[in-house]
Amino acid sequence: MGPCDYWSWTSLPLAILAVLLFHRDANGQDSDCFPEIRVTRNTVLRASTGEQLKMNCSVDFCSNSPTPSWCKFDESNICLTVNTTTLIRTQLTNLTNTTWISFLTFKNISRGDAGLYRCELHTAVGHSINVIVSDRTVSQSDSFLEWVWPYVYSSAGIMVFVIVVITISMLSMHGCKVYGYTNDPASIPTTQPTIPPQRKHPIPPIPGPAPSPGTSPAHLTAGLYL
Repeated sequence: MGPCDYWSWTSLPLAILAVLLFHRDANGQDSDCFPEIRVTRNTVLRASTGEQLKMNCSVDFCSNSPTPSWCKFDESNICLTVNTTTLIRTQLTNLTNTTWISFLTFKNISRGDAGLYRCELHTAVGHSINVIVSDRTVSQSDSFLEWVWPYVYSSAGIMVFVIVVITISMLSMHGCKVYGYTNDPASIPTTQPTIPPQRKHPIPPIPGPAPSPGTSPAHLTAGLYL
């Protein structure tokens, strides 16, 4: 076996090793690793204003890959990145070595947060998630209170008015009694004023015939009074 034959047999394993290494990227990442985002098609999430809403997507990505992000479609159908705030936050939770769960949470969702959202990676995107936000529904207890309170207010006003009228009437009656004015017949005195008895005056004597001689003075005195 010549030198050329020996070199051909030893170069074959080196060529195979070079081909295997070529299929790996510069970061040592296997070319067979394909990022993937799994979101159920036509997903719809409903919430009321003021509630907390949490949406998620399952992400498979290789090592040293950037973390997934969330975006929202605007009126021009352009998906704009959702920025985290005090009311909107993102979270990435690891399930396995290559599978992660990305969360987008609204702590106090409003009507302006409604729309289409998408979880995306640098080389993969997921299906859109439709978020529908409606006004907060009024519970039965709240509706009952809203129905009862007007009647409570009106009843309280009537009671106050009646109490004021009764108080004024009682004060007026008390004032009339103090100043001697009253409409009660029982309070009118029924005793009549006492008329002092008249004194009897003696009847003046009626002139009569002249006494005859021999009449005693006692008979003359008795004739002066009836």
